Amino acid sequence: MRNLFSVNGDNIRLNESRFYQYLHLDMGYTNIKYDDKLEFVKINEKIISSTNLDLLVNGFFDELRSQNFIYNRRNRTRDVENYVRRRISTLFLPNQLKTLTAVEPEFLDDDEHTSYLFYKNGVFKVSSDRIVKTEYRDLTKYVWKNQIIDRELNLNNEIEDGVFYQFVKKLSGDHPEKFNSLRSIIGYLLHRYKDPVTPKAVILYDEDYTDQQNGGTGKSLLSKSLGYIRKQCVKDGPNINMENQFSYSDVQLGTNIILIDDVAHRFNFTNLFSVLSNGLPIRRLYQDLITIPYEQSPKFMLTSNFVVAGMGDSHDRRKIEFEISRYFNRRRKPLNEYGSRFFISWDKEEWSKFDNFMIDCIQYYLQNGVVEVDPVYVRRKRIIRETCEEFVEFIENWLDETDNYRVAKNHLYDDFITSTGVTPKSKIQFTKWVNTYCNIMEINLSYGQGNQYYVFSK
Repeated sequence: MRNLFSVNGDNIRLNESRFYQYLHLDMGYTNIKYDDKLEFVKINEKIISSTNLDLLVNGFFDELRSQNFIYNRRNRTRDVENYVRRRISTLFLPNQLKTLTAVEPEFLDDDEHTSYLFYKNGVFKVSSDRIVKTEYRDLTKYVWKNQIIDRELNLNNEIEDGVFYQFVKKLSGDHPEKFNSLRSIIGYLLHRYKDPVTPKAVILYDEDYTDQQNGGTGKSLLSKSLGYIRKQCVKDGPNINMENQFSYSDVQLGTNIILIDDVAHRFNFTNLFSVLSNGLPIRRLYQDLITIPYEQSPKFMLTSNFVVAGMGDSHDRRKIEFEISRYFNRRRKPLNEYGSRFFISWDKEEWSKFDNFMIDCIQYYLQNGVVEVDPVYVRRKRIIRETCEEFVEFIENWLDETDNYRVAKNHLYDDFITSTGVTPKSKIQFTKWVNTYCNIMEINLSYGQGNQYYVFSK
């Protein structure tokens, strides 16, 4: 740094070409090309961190203060610092910094059969049947600093007595099939590889027939737990405006999961279609729009007390839905059950069991893919949303009690009105309700005798 400045009496000069070389070569500040745009970052060996002008200026002054600028037997460090402060507005211009050498780094990404976890003590390559550790200094590709977990990982198989393992079992209702399903969903979200054939969002609901506000079941605690393994951006579901051009302005490069927590009843899932299937556009105030390519863009996770609206193949193929057991509630909380606050009061041993369980989930997913179970309550609530509760109860009872699945349309329509006291707007609307019920419940429906009869077959 001493070669940057020359001091002659009260006259201080800066060699500007050496100054920008110093920022780039000695301090690691540079630009990377992303979506044909330049993103200002700092590189330390193979670790890249997002940065900004304030961090650069503060970092430069920290280095400057560590020097002793001795001229004419007098320490002139403060004079040099004051000189630079007077020139901040001209030396650290964004357009000037864009002249720093731009690089196109190749990142260490997950692939179809492999997932990489980044801990303080190394990089762990996870495949379906083995785990291999690599030191950061031995990497040939780059890693985002915000993806490095601030813990050391010690591999072991002692996970079943961990509180988080037991917590996930309770969220699954202690049902083996549902537990394996939830393991696979956790693994899917932690695996950074994005298959272009299956661009799906995970949605967690409460296991309940009602479509009401019911907190305390553990949905949010489970979903936020993923942020202790992968870089996660959490959004407030009730207040998010997905049509706002700055919706994703807080998403950093290197973010792996976007969690929309507690989405509102009015949430429009179709607003996610584009970002699930394509790249993620990020527009920040006074900055150029950049688009994270699909392969490197975050996966989406939602929690909701209400069934997310939308039916048909375009919706179904973009959703992985899971119903959380109502074991936990406002009275029975994880704190009461396990005697400790998750993530806050855990010791190293508990964190180790958590980390190893999450790796187990990744391996289970790599072996089995996403194991989906039938979201019974969600299907019923979706039908109610599209029809009405009286109709659902009526058609369920009628199908349970009859041995003859062939019935005159007028007879079923009149029977519904007589039984419930509810009159649809028209017979056409009633027929649409019948179709909706059969489509969601996967019941075959046809029409007989000149379209005068419903014919049901399971």
